[in-house]
Amino acid sequence: MALSVLLLLSLVPLYGNRWTILVYMAADNNLSENGYEDINSMESVALPSGVNVIVQADFASSSPQSGGYRYRIRQDNSPMVTSPILSTLGEINSADPQIMNDFIRWGFNAYPAQHKMLVIWSHGSSWYKSDRGKWICPDESSQQLMSVANGDLNRALLNIPHLDILLFDACGMQTIEVLTEVAGFA
Repeated sequence: MALSVLLLLSLVPLYGNRWTILVYMAADNNLSENGYEDINSMESVALPSGVNVIVQADFASSSPQSGGYRYRIRQDNSPMVTSPILSTLGEINSADPQIMNDFIRWGFNAYPAQHKMLVIWSHGSSWYKSDRGKWICPDESSQQLMSVANGDLNRALLNIPHLDILLFDACGMQTIEVLTEVAGFA
C-alpha cells in the first residue's frame, strides 16, 4: 500500500495537489495484522498539503483492533498506528456492497478534492476458477464475499463520483474481466 501512495505522490506535480485517496480495507479475515501494518506504513509517508488519505478498515474479531474504523492518515515515525480515528463503526460486513458504497460517498463528500482515488484492499479471486465464485473482500464475521461476476462490486461503485484512479491491492483483480466490470467508474 505504501508503494501505491508513493506512486500517487509522484503524480501530484503533474495533476495538481488536490487529491482524496480512499482506502477500503476489508481485513475481517486472516489479513487483519497485515492491514494494521499497512496503515502504519501509510503513516510513514509525508503527504503534501492538499492530499487526504482516508481509510475504512474492518478487522477480524480475533485481532486486537477488531471491528470497523475510519482513519485520517497522518505522517509519523511510530511503530504503532497513531492517525486519528474519525469513526468507530463496530462490527461491519465489509463484503456488503452498500457498506463500501456508503464509505466512498461519505469519504468524497467529507473530503472533497479535484482528483479522486479509491484503493480496494483485501483478498480477491477475480475470474479464477473457485468453488466460492469470483469474489473480493471476504468478511470472516459474516461469512460473506463480495461477488465480482454477479455484480456486487459494480453495485458498490454505483452513484459515486468518477474516479481518477481505481487500484486493487488484492490478488487476482488485475484482469480484463474485472476491468470490464469497473470500466465506467474510473
